[in-house]
Amino acid sequence: MKQSTNIRLTVAPAAMIVFLLFAVGAGIAQVWPLFMVAVVLTVIALAYTLAAGEHWRRVSEARAPRFRRR
Repeated sequence: MKQSTNIRLTVAPAAMIVFLLFAVGAGIAQVWPLFMVAVVLTVIALAYTLAAGEHWRRVSEARAPRFRRR
């Protein structure tokens, strides 16, 4: 059985990394409102990545054929 690819689970970690880079850049430049927005967006992307990844793993395990030992 071919395992499906979830494009959202590919894009979400990339977005998390981009937001984290914005947070670091804003922190270095001391632009505090942009820093706080970037930190919040990073946390949201991280939470989404973890929750969606866990959901996808559970759904994938439910679809996978089970092999029993004899």
